[in-house]
Amino acid sequence: MSHLDAIIFGLVQGLTEFLPVSSSGHLALARALTGSSAQNLLAFDVALHLATLLAVLVAFRASLLELLGARRRWVLLLMLATAPLGLVLLPVGEERHLKDLVELFAKDIRLVGLGFLATAALLLFSRRFERASESESHEPSQLDVKDALLIGIAQLFAVLPGVSRAGSTITIALARGAAPEPACEFAFLLSIPAVLGAVALEARNIHELTTLNPGPIASGFTAAFLTGLAAIGAVRWLVERQRLWLFAPYLLACAALSFALGG
Repeated sequence: MSHLDAIIFGLVQGLTEFLPVSSSGHLALARALTGSSAQNLLAFDVALHLATLLAVLVAFRASLLELLGARRRWVLLLMLATAPLGLVLLPVGEERHLKDLVELFAKDIRLVGLGFLATAALLLFSRRFERASESESHEPSQLDVKDALLIGIAQLFAVLPGVSRAGSTITIALARGAAPEPACEFAFLLSIPAVLGAVALEARNIHELTTLNPGPIASGFTAAFLTGLAAIGAVRWLVERQRLWLFAPYLLACAALSFALGG
């Protein structure tokens, strides 16, 4: 893998992990366009996920400290919202789990296109809740167990490539009456255990990183970290101004490209 390839994949991961456009869908598109080796990318994905995890920890370091004090109740809510992700380990056969079916989903670029379409529809639908949140919002401390579980279910569906985790969780938080800032904050904090889980599932590939050139790994990691920070800031700004739906036309274009590549 060259430095340029590593930087491109780092930019894709950093931007799309937090923008409401689906990182897994974009990586599937990038693989389809470049024909890169899936085996090498499985190992490289681990490094990119660690970079985006670091971006969340840096961006929300103050909020993480508050979880130990004034907002300890949020720890329980985040745990409840994370619980549905455990279903990806649900057995669907003698030797397969739900996550294996998700991986098969990602190999069909046309199915990824359907995921992009679903996310576009969700973002357009979110406009209704963005308007409603102005008059019927509540503070982060008022998020309840039902809110957390519904947001967690939205995150579970976002394991499908093309379906955005950020778009899904933020939209459901807004639908439940959360104000823009706490909706973003809860969604991004929820991504921490989700990304850790993704790294854990790919832990078997970590040793493969030692077989790759460390230079490109460092380039990709840096690109993913910096763009991840920028994407977090962009989403917070857009949600606050009720502009998240602006990504819908872009997602429709991604869906069209996916169908074209799969045709």
